[in-house]
Amino acid sequence: MSAARPHRHQHWLAVAVVVVAVVGLVAAIAPRSSSAGAAAEPASEVAARTARVSLAGGGWVTLERPGGDGPHPVLLHVPGGGWASLDPSPVRAAFGQDRALEQGWAVATVGYPTGGGVTADDQVAAVGAALRWATGAGAAELGLGGPVVASGHSAGAHLLSLATTRAQPAERPEALVLVAGVYDLADDVRSSPLLGQGLATAFGCRDGSCPAAEHLEPLRAVAGDLPPAVLVHGRADQVTPPAGSERYAAALAAAGVATELHLVDAGRHRRHGTDAAVRQALGQVLAQARDARSSR
Repeated sequence: MSAARPHRHQHWLAVAVVVVAVVGLVAAIAPRSSSAGAAAEPASEVAARTARVSLAGGGWVTLERPGGDGPHPVLLHVPGGGWASLDPSPVRAAFGQDRALEQGWAVATVGYPTGGGVTADDQVAAVGAALRWATGAGAAELGLGGPVVASGHSAGAHLLSLATTRAQPAERPEALVLVAGVYDLADDVRSSPLLGQGLATAFGCRDGSCPAAEHLEPLRAVAGDLPPAVLVHGRADQVTPPAGSERYAAALAAAGVATELHLVDAGRHRRHGTDAAVRQALGQVLAQARDARSSR
C-alpha cells in the first residue's frame, strides 16, 4: 500500500463509522427517464455504445457507455447467482444504473465462469481481472476514465470483496457498494439453511465449518487500506443473513475503513424492499467519487 492512499479518500467519511438506516429513505436518485417525449435513439447508435470485452481467466464484461464525449467514469457491477449461475436481473432499476448512465457513467456488468470444474478462486480471479480492466489501459481504449465504483449483490458482493482485497492498490475501485453479501461462510452455514445448501456445494462447508474455504471469507481478509464501503442488507433476508453484513461492516470500521451499513426493515434478498436504499446509497457514492476525483 502506498503512502498516497489515505489522501485518496480524504473526501470520504472523515472517520470510520457504521451507520444503520431503516425504511423511510427517500429515493432521491431513483431512476427516471430523460427521454420522455423525445424520438427513439437509432439502434446503430445504441449498438456503438455497447461492447463485450473478454478477460483473462474466462471472465468478461458487458459494457454500456453513455452518450456524449468521454472519458466516462465506470460503475462496475458483479451479479450474484449462488456461485453457480449469473443473475444480473436486479441490476438496472434496483441499483439505479439507468440513472447512472444518465449522469454520464459507463456501466460494466462482470461475467465470471461457473459450472463444473470452476472454483470460487477462479471466480475471484475473474472479478480481479475485471477490476484491472476497469482501472487500466483496456478501459481507456474504449473511452473510459475517471473514478471506478464497484457494486456487488449476494455472491457477487462476496467475490467483489475478496477481489478488491487481493488487488493491487492501483487496481482497486474508489468505493464499494455491497448488497446482501456473504462475508462469514462458516456462520452463514449455521444460520441460513437455504444458503448453507449453496455453501456446501460451492465451498464444501459442512456442519458449521468451512475448513477448505477459510481463505475465501472476506471477514478474515479485512485490511485498513481497503476503499470506502457501503453495505446494504434487508433485515428480513432469509437467504443471506444480515448479521453477516453487520459483522463485516464492524470489522471494516475497526480496521479504519470508511464504512456505512444500511439495514432495511422488511427488506428481503432480491429486490424486495431494499431498492430505494440501494439507489440512495449508490447515488451518494457515485457523487462522492466524482467530486473527490475532480478536486484532486
